[in-house]
Amino acid sequence: MDAPSTQYAHNALGQRVFKTEPLFASGSGSGSTTSSKNLNNLLADPEDQEEAEKEQDKGFIQTAYEFFTRLWSPGSSDAQKLGFAYVYGQDGTLLGEYGMGGSNSSGTTQYIYLPTANGPMPIAAIINGVAYAVHSDHLNTPRKLTQPDGQVAWQWAYSAFGDEQPTLGSKRFTNETTTPTTGTTTIPEVTFNLRYPGQYYDKESNLHYNYFRSYSAERGRYTQADPIGLDGGFNRFGYVEGNALSQVDPTGLQPIPKPRPPVGGLWGGAAANDPTFGGGGGGGCNCENFKKILDQYYYTYIRMLSRPDFPAVAKAQAWAGYQLMRRAYIADCGPYVEPSAPSEPSRDIIDDYYSK
Repeated sequence: MDAPSTQYAHNALGQRVFKTEPLFASGSGSGSTTSSKNLNNLLADPEDQEEAEKEQDKGFIQTAYEFFTRLWSPGSSDAQKLGFAYVYGQDGTLLGEYGMGGSNSSGTTQYIYLPTANGPMPIAAIINGVAYAVHSDHLNTPRKLTQPDGQVAWQWAYSAFGDEQPTLGSKRFTNETTTPTTGTTTIPEVTFNLRYPGQYYDKESNLHYNYFRSYSAERGRYTQADPIGLDGGFNRFGYVEGNALSQVDPTGLQPIPKPRPPVGGLWGGAAANDPTFGGGGGGGCNCENFKKILDQYYYTYIRMLSRPDFPAVAKAQAWAGYQLMRRAYIADCGPYVEPSAPSEPSRDIIDDYYSK
């Protein structure tokens, strides 16, 4: 009997929508296939998918995408009876996953988010009835889960493209495939599959489901080409232009730069992110107005520095605000020359901004 080979199926656009990889039983000399993997991806043609499934024996890992691309029910060897149901919000945010029974598909997880200008930030998760606090970074990527008593149950270290495996408190902060040889812990084992914004880790395929595409953290790239083709850039498989520490791609369609955080101080705030003032709002840079804002920061700091009645912490905040705005101005508008006039510039432009 010929040894089975890897098989692929493609849709009318030439995209790979199906892949089977033969796996052999240990010690088997017959060369028979004991199981295979079914990875259905973006824009799978129903006829191609149905035809490919007819060729498969029972026992494959099945992933169905409902509502065009949403992860709905990855199962185990009996996908028709077992699996998980995934509930999404209208904006595509994963709200919960519910096991349908069986040893590999039991339990529930519900996610709680805080709406922010940078997108939904996961702040809590209820896993099998236990509430955990989710600690997210500047990209709204979950980095740590803590129990109500403050103990860390799960954490995901930084790496260039997310290829680092999460570690578990129950395993003394080794990954889930490692068995610690020393020490004991009372922290229960927890499974948490959120990754970069918009991504969900699929253990069976070792890929991150990213709504319209699948992301390989090991390779730092998507496994499918950009649906828009070369209009999206010369690298059709690239992830966030190679800058996973500063950009996100919640849908797998285009990178989104992280907005600049509001700048502290007396009159900063949202002006740093508004294109009217030269910020990162995406509408261009008005350097003249931006310089007036920066001059105001400078004079505020100079005035506070000369007054002994101002507390040191207030002076430190004014200095930090000035330095942050100065760096942003230099990045967008070029060198900054501090004003030499003895009088403080008008605050009209700032007051006008906050009166809107």
